[in-house]
Amino acid sequence: MDFRTFLKDEIYAQIPSSLPMCRAEWWGIFRGGGTIKRRESNSYLSFSHTDLSLIKKCLWLKNKLYPHLPHFLLQKEKRGINAGKWYSLDILWEENFWEEGGFSDASLLKDMLEGKTARAFLRGLFEARGYISDPLHHYHLEIGPLPSDLVFVVLEHLEEKNLPFQFRERKKENYIYTKNSSVIGSFLHYLGASQAYLQWEKLAIEKSTINDLTRWVNWETANLERTVNSSLRQRQKLQEINLDSLPPRLQEVARLRLEHPYASLREIGDLCSPPLSKSGVYHRLREIEKIIEEQGKK
Repeated sequence: MDFRTFLKDEIYAQIPSSLPMCRAEWWGIFRGGGTIKRRESNSYLSFSHTDLSLIKKCLWLKNKLYPHLPHFLLQKEKRGINAGKWYSLDILWEENFWEEGGFSDASLLKDMLEGKTARAFLRGLFEARGYISDPLHHYHLEIGPLPSDLVFVVLEHLEEKNLPFQFRERKKENYIYTKNSSVIGSFLHYLGASQAYLQWEKLAIEKSTINDLTRWVNWETANLERTVNSSLRQRQKLQEINLDSLPPRLQEVARLRLEHPYASLREIGDLCSPPLSKSGVYHRLREIEKIIEEQGKK
């Protein structure tokens, strides 16, 4: 099971413990992704999604909060960019929804963004409009598109909770997002997705370990390539002269380079008698190369 499915299953299974929590999650879902529709002479509050599990949760919340209101469950096959099966829950509109859902003034939702109901509201918002990346590939959590009057109310609350999200407008639609792994983990924990939070932390550590190992392998490979290229150049030059013509203090290093073509400068230094430092070996080989170049000019 991939991480996104794991998270989705956990948050859909979260059952609000009180009517205020039910109301907060309901309006998180419907203010995030709901629309107002007209059918014949009536208005309906409608929410559509591709996941039937979320629609079932919406229906459970509706029966807790508005059992007296009629509703419709619909299924539609869409084509194009959002092709596939879409499910909708339509509930008969009530006039008090304008105030209760903050449609007339989004600041009215601030009451839901206080205390325990805040996480329920944000959970609903994320259920309706949330996206999270695979943590083994990159870190990205996004909620949107969101109504413009709702965006800054939510951002203000997240800032108060030390969960700094950023805002961006894409194709005239509003999104809030973060690419910070620590913020994403804290946000999941805040929503109450404790198992997903632990899984996220585990995968983030695995990714960090893989990245560190990859950097180390790349560094070692680059060092090996430099060593091999340098050794090849030096051996080619050494074959151009008689080693006995070199000063005695340079002959040992020259012979060791020919005898150990893949050894590093440090390893050649350890083989010298007495041992030389890496810098000492480097300077002697450079001196040998200069002698060979001068002989070539003559």
